[in-house]
Amino acid sequence: MMKKIGQAIGLGIPIGVTCGLVMSLLFSYMYANMYYPSSPRFTAQFQRPLDAISVSILLWALMGIVFALSSLIFDIERWSMARRTAVHFLASYIPFTILALLAKWFPAGWGFLASYTLIYLGIYVAMWLSFYLAARHYVAAVNKKLAAR
Repeated sequence: MMKKIGQAIGLGIPIGVTCGLVMSLLFSYMYANMYYPSSPRFTAQFQRPLDAISVSILLWALMGIVFALSSLIFDIERWSMARRTAVHFLASYIPFTILALLAKWFPAGWGFLASYTLIYLGIYVAMWLSFYLAARHYVAAVNKKLAAR
């Protein structure tokens, strides 16, 4: 299990940093004439832009670790799919929300948190359904091949 955790962390960090960098570049091109590693409110709290970028990279790495480690929950075969999904949702939503607040992606407040939660839930359900349907299709294809033998 420790090997799986180490592999997840080793994969989560570069994926998180890459996703964060790509998203920050896209948002910077869309909304600004200069590069912002996060929101302008986040960047403004640092004296040097290099500090803002360094802290952003750390937050992106932690986000990658959160999602990589939380995905290991689906390896617990003795749990029902409903339990794995509920635990995974909480294990990814809570730490990611804290990191998003630290990155100042949205202001702290109940209205923004409710809106963010609905968006997160919508994306989560869409991704869960796509992974579930893909797995179901794969199992059906394997069963069909086995039945043909």
